[in-house]
Amino acid sequence: MERERIFSREELEEMAKPLSERAIEAINRGDLQGAKDLIKKIPLGDEMLHHAYLNWLAILISHIGENLGEEALYRVYRRLGEIEFEEQIWNKIKTQKPGIKQIVNGAARLMRSHFGRFKVEEDDEKITFINDPCGSGGTLLRENAYEPPKNYWKIKKAQPLTFSRENFPSYCAHCAVVHTLMPIERLGYPHPVVVPPQKPSDPCIHYFYKDLKSIPKEYYERVGKSK
Repeated sequence: MERERIFSREELEEMAKPLSERAIEAINRGDLQGAKDLIKKIPLGDEMLHHAYLNWLAILISHIGENLGEEALYRVYRRLGEIEFEEQIWNKIKTQKPGIKQIVNGAARLMRSHFGRFKVEEDDEKITFINDPCGSGGTLLRENAYEPPKNYWKIKKAQPLTFSRENFPSYCAHCAVVHTLMPIERLGYPHPVVVPPQKPSDPCIHYFYKDLKSIPKEYYERVGKSK
């Protein structure tokens, strides 16, 4: 006996259609409120998936650190820089020489896709991103992910991998490598200057200096480099 269908063919087709496409169709047929409702739903599903991947990655990072050691984690982050940052960012900066306005706008696009909460300020010296919290490492800290029951791994010893801090969150250590150590090697300066939280309630700060020569030397020395 044929069972009763749960969904119509049209419903199944609509189910698999991206929300952005459905919102455009709603605009085209004049349903502006329906389009607004769909647009509001877009980040919810993306943010849920982002958060799931964040925890999966934090678990893998903790496993590497706990079982293979700090040097192995450092090599993993170096490989991340080679694959994700070398061609996409550092080589483009060297060859295309974008201005700071272009660089900051690119950073803002990345931060918006990162599902954190941030604001941007400017003074005579620099542009500052105040991530409160950032969508990854800062979010883990706010969720007490390094405490029971998750107990994600912290790097106990102060070293370049930890911005010379003790008991440093293993996830946040990637900022020391791919935003600080490796850009200094490739470009001659941190990109950007990252000041990670001291405690979970602190924001994570990113500085983009207008004059790269004015970057203070301590931002080099904390990862074992010289200006």
